[in-house]
Amino acid sequence: MRTIVCFFFLFFLPVRIIAQQDMQINQYLFNYIYVNPAYAGYKEDFYAHSFSRNQWVGLNGAPESFAFAADYSVADARIGLGLVLTEDNIGAQKTFQANALYAYRLAVNRENRLAFGIAVGMMQSEIDGSKLDPAQQSDPSLGTARGNAIFPDAKAGIYYSTPSFFSGFSVSNILGRAFGKGGDLQIVAVPVPHYYFTIGFLMPLSEEIKLKPSVLVKHDQGGPVSADVNAFVLLKERIWLGMGFRPSLSITDHKAEKNISFNQLVAIAEMFAGDKFRIGYAFEYPLSVASGIGLSHEISIGIYLKKRQQSPIGKRCYF
Repeated sequence: MRTIVCFFFLFFLPVRIIAQQDMQINQYLFNYIYVNPAYAGYKEDFYAHSFSRNQWVGLNGAPESFAFAADYSVADARIGLGLVLTEDNIGAQKTFQANALYAYRLAVNRENRLAFGIAVGMMQSEIDGSKLDPAQQSDPSLGTARGNAIFPDAKAGIYYSTPSFFSGFSVSNILGRAFGKGGDLQIVAVPVPHYYFTIGFLMPLSEEIKLKPSVLVKHDQGGPVSADVNAFVLLKERIWLGMGFRPSLSITDHKAEKNISFNQLVAIAEMFAGDKFRIGYAFEYPLSVASGIGLSHEISIGIYLKKRQQSPIGKRCYF
């Protein structure tokens, strides 16, 4: 155990992070596989999940995102296998990612589990200059500039869970900066690593109501440290209702100044439509002046393709 923990610590430590590029998503709260590969197989069913997100509705070139994930557990739930596909469009830029996931879980005791995970795959980044609308048309290359680059992609993570607590750490875009050189990279964004740390717990308020607060901290060296702060209630083991907000902390080195801003207010709901289907919706309202350019909507659907002996509404779906 000590050897494994030291390996992951040394593996994560030297990774340099530069700029915020990863796709924004709210409903990772119901499937952490989008954030941490160590979550693969956690639900112990063959589970497929997809979401579609429209950000800043009404703004020309606003971000649009789509993702699909599927995972399953084998070897008495010790091994989790998964697949994650994502597409993110913003203005003239388009990013597609495909990753295969592997997670291995250690049973700390009967109910507590520690999982290590890794994801490997590829990322394709494109830019189409014909979609740019500059204020000045003096540069003739703006409308014809096109770029397309493919990078190897890798993610790694660690995830610990009990029936009432969870915590995890992961890093994404490990290989892109090391292997992305030359060619179209002069105009295509090179993916850089991002760090994610999450923690939360479950507290019963009554027989039919449970409270689940959680925090996800996201960091890269080129942008502010941001966090998703959320609180949910679970009603009758079937309906999740929650609220959250997204603060960020900017640090100006040469002035030694710190600036905290509150960017979005988020409302999220998810319900079980029968024993096999989960339907979710997230609504984002901008709070800061910089982000006050439109509302954001996100819908999701999940399906359990292989029925377990117990209902998927059971305790393993809390996190």
